[in-house]
Amino acid sequence: MIHVAELGGVQDVHDRYHVVGPHATVVMPVPKPGVHTGDLRDRWHAVRNNIAHDGASRAMLEHLDALTAGLSATAETVLLSASDESAVWSALDGPVPRSEWHVGPVPWLLPVLGSLGVRDTVVGAIVDRLGADLLVLSSAGPTRAGEVHGEDEFVHKTTRGGWSQSRHQRHSEVVWDRNAHLVAEAIEALADRTSARLAMLTGDERATNLVAQRLSRGKHVAGCPTEAGGRHEPETSRRLHEAAMAALRQRHAARLQELCGRFEEALGRQDRAVDGAMLTLDAIHDRRVRELFLDEEAAQYPLFDAAARDAMDQGADVVLASDLQCLDGMGALLRVPTR
Repeated sequence: MIHVAELGGVQDVHDRYHVVGPHATVVMPVPKPGVHTGDLRDRWHAVRNNIAHDGASRAMLEHLDALTAGLSATAETVLLSASDESAVWSALDGPVPRSEWHVGPVPWLLPVLGSLGVRDTVVGAIVDRLGADLLVLSSAGPTRAGEVHGEDEFVHKTTRGGWSQSRHQRHSEVVWDRNAHLVAEAIEALADRTSARLAMLTGDERATNLVAQRLSRGKHVAGCPTEAGGRHEPETSRRLHEAAMAALRQRHAARLQELCGRFEEALGRQDRAVDGAMLTLDAIHDRRVRELFLDEEAAQYPLFDAAARDAMDQGADVVLASDLQCLDGMGALLRVPTR
């Protein structure tokens, strides 16, 4: 029976790079049900013929056939890769206009590396003053992860006058705060189980702000209030998932900007940085690379994938970005000064 695995992180990509080839890899869009973009089987049949023409073996094609047959519509774009003995797949961030493929000695995994920055898991919470519905928000979509039930006595402030009104109102605020504490604790526990570092909060404005304040006192997960709807609204989960993915993209873009800025500054100073394929590959060979920078628009298969594999072997980070200011679309920040 063929071994099939999902590429969930950098270590998975690194391990796959070292599987004996050749490999056939395809990146293709996944049509949504009911949308007139072509049947997936018809689309795959056309791509399959091209991959076979480029040298994919019968075993590779059969493995890719099986992967394609099992695809769900939760992913907008997927990468599928197969050797004669095994296969892997990964959902990718964002749409692609058409299918692309490569057959060669190493798997074509740069698209996965480029998507990992927006593949983090996010905790979602749809909050009101009684508790919350909890979700796990990942690239595959929103998944329910339980509920939090708080106190319901005096949860609503009274509008009646009299000597006891202010006491009841103060008690309501105490109940809201206790319920927010329960929700924050549940979010932190779910974040620990899923390795999430971000929680998207929506629902009652006062309740979400209380939960966010509670989370801000901890160190493990940041609470981010957003307006995606309330509990019992059918579209809230979907909107919260979209907000989470947008937040991850924003964080990833900010991190890329910072890293590329450091790289370009070091190049300008000619200090601990090189660019161009020749100097960069020499630095990888000498185990001097701390971060490898690859321009995803200039990427050449299999040169860039082999460079990524070899850099990862020495513990270097691989950074994919667009419009890098370096020769040949390749450069590096170094562990030691240039010679």
